[in-house]
This record gives sequence, structure tokens and C-alpha cells, in this order.
Amino acid sequence: MHLDSTVVPESDNAEDDTTEDAQEKLKGGSSKRPKGGKASQNAPAFVLEEAIHAAESSRLKDANAAHTFEVMLEPSSFTKEKFDLYQSYQREIHHEEEEKEPGSFQRFLIDSSLQNEDIPYSQSPPPGLPKQYGSYHQLYRLDGKLIAMGVIDILPACVSSVYFMYEKEWERLSMGKMSALREISLVNEIRAAGVPGMEYLYMGFYIHSCQKMRYKGEYAPSYLADPEDYTWHSLDRTCRPLLDKNRYGAFTHPEHSMAEAYTGPPHNPEIPASELEDVKRGDVVALKSPSDHKLIVKRIIALPGDTVKTLPPYPDQEVVIPEGRDEPFKSEDSNYFGPVPLALMDSKLAFIVYPPSRFGPLPTPTLPDQRAPRGPEWRSNAADYDRQENRRARVTVAAHPPNT
Repeated sequence: MHLDSTVVPESDNAEDDTTEDAQEKLKGGSSKRPKGGKASQNAPAFVLEEAIHAAESSRLKDANAAHTFEVMLEPSSFTKEKFDLYQSYQREIHHEEEEKEPGSFQRFLIDSSLQNEDIPYSQSPPPGLPKQYGSYHQLYRLDGKLIAMGVIDILPACVSSVYFMYEKEWERLSMGKMSALREISLVNEIRAAGVPGMEYLYMGFYIHSCQKMRYKGEYAPSYLADPEDYTWHSLDRTCRPLLDKNRYGAFTHPEHSMAEAYTGPPHNPEIPASELEDVKRGDVVALKSPSDHKLIVKRIIALPGDTVKTLPPYPDQEVVIPEGRDEPFKSEDSNYFGPVPLALMDSKLAFIVYPPSRFGPLPTPTLPDQRAPRGPEWRSNAADYDRQENRRARVTVAAHPPNT
């Protein structure tokens, strides 16, 4: 089953974590000193952040080290080096024979709906920490060569682990586990630099029956979101016992758990075609990508009968949208595969639930008050409005559109 999983570096804000061991694990990145005789009692406490950075060239005291190991955090972007690593990972680790396209890599691991905002540190952060919330690539280099890359989102309360890839040559070193520990450490470091709300590492979906995902439960204390009311529950104490016995586990209401496979009617997430007939220019919709059938989110700029001035690399300068198709705007995909069939549309977006500051109905960009102070919010609204007007300028609306 698919569940959100999270690791809590500091456990005092999480549900039913009352034992001393559970509270101590990962708290501030430190663990208890080992039990034993005087020698062990005098051993320094393990500090996660120090151990994580110990092998980096900037921290090494030995100037004659045989290799140079570096880890750098940078805003997500496309480079041939990153794409080559992605190709190698899919081929060597996932055994996929089909070559990936740069556009699919761009959509999967670079494009982001997150808006960059300054992180409100209470003091100047040390080098290496991000200055803004947003989407990032964490690059692992050995002697200058990119050997692994983590894709993460940095949000006000958490670091969200999106994806991780590495060269097969280094598979024996459990690179995925090292990346998880680095991301836990990043949460601790941002909090220690004066952001007390930074508390969690989100590790994404957890599928209990999938062996490749079991590693997410190896970090403690870990929690899973209940699939019905989205409250968090201890993986070890509450979730695992239920998931071991049931194909579907409900944690708040264990009586809702099901041991047998679901035998009811199939669930079709697509909304009826009749409800898509009223799509309008400017609507934001979710649809299946014509290239790889992944769900993508786009804004409709043209409808059947309209003429669109295209952008490179689309081969024609203009295209008339045929009946049964629409034209979602995005320079790096619709301009590769052209107008999109209405049949690929899955849903219309109407409401924003995150971030909390934007909670509410999906807004329509409007020109901000020219007399208002021109702060970050004003500039963001102005940019949204300019993008909308640029999209409209590319479209000649049909005088007598065909029936759709």
C-alpha cells in the first residue's frame, strides 16, 4: 500500500514516542554514549553532523588524502552531466533498456511548482546551507566526477526526499543510506542555524510489501500517515503490526484494515468526459503526458479552432488546434509534442492546499496595484500576470470554434 512516510529527527513533537530510546535517536543528531566500562564512558558522544561531513575535503586535516570527496547543494537545473548520471542509473540499476529523453528528465527531476522564498534564519547560516526554500540537487563528487545526486525539496517544516541516483560502481557503499543520513543531518543543521520549525525528513511513499522500500523503515523514529485521516503514527509500534497482517492498514481505525485483496469494482480516477467539455482558456488541468503518460499539470491557453504561435523546438511557427484537442502551455513539453487530445485530460485544478499562505481557490493572475509597495509578493504577482498576457498574445481565438 502507498503511504507517506516521515523521519522525525527530533521526536518530542510526534505521536506516541515516549520511551527514552525513541526520544534520543536522531535528536540533535546525537546518540547516547555506549554502555560499558570506563573506556566507553569516556568516549565522545556520536554527533551525526560531524560524522556526515568528516570525509569532505574541506573538513579533512590530512592534506595528502588520496581522493577528494565533495558534496554540494545547488538549485535544481539541467546539465549533461546530471542527465548522463540519470541515464546510467536507469540502465545499470533499474535495468531499463529504453533511452530516456532530456525532456522527461527535466519534467521528473527539475521542473518544480515551488516558489523560492528566503529561509528566515535567526543568525547567519554557515556555508553550505541553502538560503531559500525550493527544489535542490545535492551533488556527490569524487575527484571532481559526479557519482551520485539527491533531488530534494526544502520546505518550511521539512526536507522532502524526492529521488536519489548513483553510479553502479559505488553501489556496494549503500549510497542511498548515506543520502538519507545526509538529509536528516541537513534538517538538523538548518534547525540549529535558527529555523526552529524545521523538524522532519519526508521520505515519500512507503510500500510495506516492496522490499526495495523497506529501507525507509530503518530510520527511527519513523511515522506513517494514516490513509484515511492523515494523522501520523509510529511505524514500529502501530503500523508494522497492522501491515504485517493486512493488505490495507488503517492506523487510526484498525477495524477498517483489510486482510484480503479488494474485490469491488475498479476505481477510475478520470472524471466524466462531459464535465471536461466546459474547459476554458486559462484553466489549470492535470493530464497524461503524450510522451510517457505521466501525470503533468498545465494551463490551457487554446481550444479547438484557435491558432497558436509556437515556441522552439516545435517545427511549425503556427498551429491550428484541431477538434478534440487543446493546447497546454509549457515551453519544454507541449512545444515538443504539440496540441494535446482532450481524452488525456484527467482533472481540473480548483483549490490550493499548500503552502498555507496560498490556501484557497486557484487564483486568476491580475495586474497588481501600481501604487502599492513593490515588495516580493507584488513582483511575484506582476510576473504571473506578465506570463498570462504573454501566453494570450500567442493565441488567435477562433471566430467560430468547432463543436468539441
